[in-house]
Parts: sequence; structure tokens; C-alpha cells
Amino acid sequence: MKNIKVAFFDTKPYDREFFDKANEKFGFQLTYFETRLGPASARMAAGFDAVSAFVNDDVGEETVKELIRLGVKVIAMRCAGYNNVNLAAAYGKILVMRVPGYSPYAVAEYALAMLQTLNRSLHRAYNRIRENNFSINGLIGFDLRGKTFGIVGTGKIGRVFAELLQGFGVRLLAYDVFPNREAAKALHMEYVSLEKLYAESDVISLHCPLTPDNIHLINADAIARMKQGVYLINTSRGKLVDTAALIAGLKSRKIGGPLPRRLRGGERLLLRRPFRQRHRRRHPRPAADLPQRAGHLSSGVLHPRGDDQHRRGDAAERQRLHGRARTGQLHLLPVRRHPAMPRQKAGFSRLPCLNSSHREKGNSPFPIPARTPDSRAGCRYPGMRR
Repeated sequence: MKNIKVAFFDTKPYDREFFDKANEKFGFQLTYFETRLGPASARMAAGFDAVSAFVNDDVGEETVKELIRLGVKVIAMRCAGYNNVNLAAAYGKILVMRVPGYSPYAVAEYALAMLQTLNRSLHRAYNRIRENNFSINGLIGFDLRGKTFGIVGTGKIGRVFAELLQGFGVRLLAYDVFPNREAAKALHMEYVSLEKLYAESDVISLHCPLTPDNIHLINADAIARMKQGVYLINTSRGKLVDTAALIAGLKSRKIGGPLPRRLRGGERLLLRRPFRQRHRRRHPRPAADLPQRAGHLSSGVLHPRGDDQHRRGDAAERQRLHGRARTGQLHLLPVRRHPAMPRQKAGFSRLPCLNSSHREKGNSPFPIPARTPDSRAGCRYPGMRR
């Protein structure tokens, strides 16, 4: 067995690490290629007894014929799916192998992790915390308990995913061309038609192989039958979903949850930054959670982009905010873009600025002192710059 030569295509550094470790007790001669397997690269398998391919490799008719001509005896797919292999061309001439139990627990746990990332906006929370912003606006999500989950495909991964959901107190619906009644009874899972699964599920998770019959299983018609704001998790093949229909569903918010509450013109936005960052002088950044492109900031007011009336700013609203700042009801901290746009310079220049001179004097930044004359001409508040 030590003389068996295996060529690995489309490999990554972690492939080499794990396969070298697993090969210690077998002693195969392993060669790793970063190139994907296809008709043009199949000639690289000359002199090898077996090739190992992955999901993105092209093991079509031309590739299979070339491997047979080169004397390769085995095509070992290091994945569960084999939709990219031409079985008709390989039948009786070369052995095709796969991994039917491809890490069911890892994939099912990853699907659950993706769901909670979408639900609780963990990726957004991570980015906020990196900026020392601990606001939870827009990150609440919903409780999984009592929700209806639709599982398409109840093989090993689908069943493990259903097992993981048992602890959340959810209702389970399932669809499979080969229903597993014993698993359904043990997991309190109900097999239904695809139409009913689409119509009643709050979350739909795909765990089925790709076959000619289910290409674009999730298409425009399927999305139209789903609940408003449904969550879609796909840890199977990408061709199960019609990308164009998915994008349209995301834009219309049919998929992905309810519409976020838009901030109206004149709505107050908290512009507070941690103290250790407020005194940075070189490149100050606004503490708004939204990117600069999302709207126009002027005197502590967020104006949604596209509204010309609000984009120009509301003088009455600025006066109200500054009045609250003078009485200590509202704390406006320095917010300056780098560099500032011409139309924004006027708004930002009127924001209170806390500098080193005030810290040296012992003035606390909260609350902002009442309006008093300043040594610098034209300043409305102590420490304010034009």
C-alpha cells in the first residue's frame, strides 16, 4: 500500500495538514496540487493510481476519459456530493468514491451558527464593539422558541440539525423524497409537502444533495409562497437556489427579516465616543454606527440620504438640540469627518469640541457647561472651534 500514489487537486493548506496526519498509518504517497481538476489539468495525474477531487472540480466526461487514458483507477471525492462527476462515463471503467457521512455534526452546527448570526446580528455587534460602540439598536432579533423550522432533506446532516433544534422548543417541518418515519417520530418532526413547508416556516434550512431534479429548488415561485421575512440557510450546493430570485427576495425583504426602522429627518443620533478615543487629534471619526454614506450628519442630526429637505439641515432642530445641550439634557461630543465635505463643514464646526486645555482645567465633559464667553472670538461654547 505504500506504493499507492494519490494526487489531490484543489487543495488548501488545511488539506495538507489533515491528510498528512491521517496518512501516517497508511503510508500513501500524497501529492498536492492547488490547481482544480478539469480537462486541461487532468494530465497532471499521469503516473498516479488515484485522484482526489473536491466540489469545484470539473470531473465531467472529458476529464474522466483523460484519467482513464492515464491509467488512474480511482476518483475519490472528498465530499458528500458527486453532482460534478459524470458517472455514466466512469461506469465500469474507473471507481468513484465519496464521503456520505461528511462531518454531519460540524455542518449542522455551522448552519445553526449562521442562523444565530443573522438573527442576533453577531457580525454587526462584533464590528460595533471594535469601535467601542455598545449600542444594541437593530441587534435584538427574535426568540427561536415557538418558531416553525422547515428542513429540506433529512439525511445525516438534516437529522443532526433537527436534533440540535430540540433544545430551542421549535416546531419542525420536513420534506424529503425518502421520508424517515422513525426519525420523524423520535424528533417530533412532521413531514409535509414543499408548498406547506414554504408557507408555514419562519426559517428554512437546506440539507439535500444537488440533483438534476432540484436545481433552483428555491426560485421566484417558491420565494413568493414563503412567509414575509423568512430566513433561508443553505449549507448544501449553491445551485439549489436561483441567485437572481434570491437577490430580488432580499431587496424586497421577503427574505431576511422585517424592514429596519428608518431614522427620520431630525431624529437625534447619539454621537458619543469612549473617553480614551475622544482626545485623539489626528483622524477623529464619528461614533455613528451607520457608515457615512448612509446619511448626512449635521449638528447631531441624522438625515437619511436622498431627502433634499433634510439634507440641507433643519435650523429649528439644531437650535433645539443646542438648547438641550446648554441645559445638560443632551451631550453633544465632537464629531468631525476627515476630510469634511464643504456642505458639512458648517454643521460640524458648530459642535462642541473638548480639547486638552479643558481637561487640564479640570472641566468635566459631562454635562457641557452653560453658554459663556470664550477667549476665542466667535465661539458659542467653551472649546468650540469654527
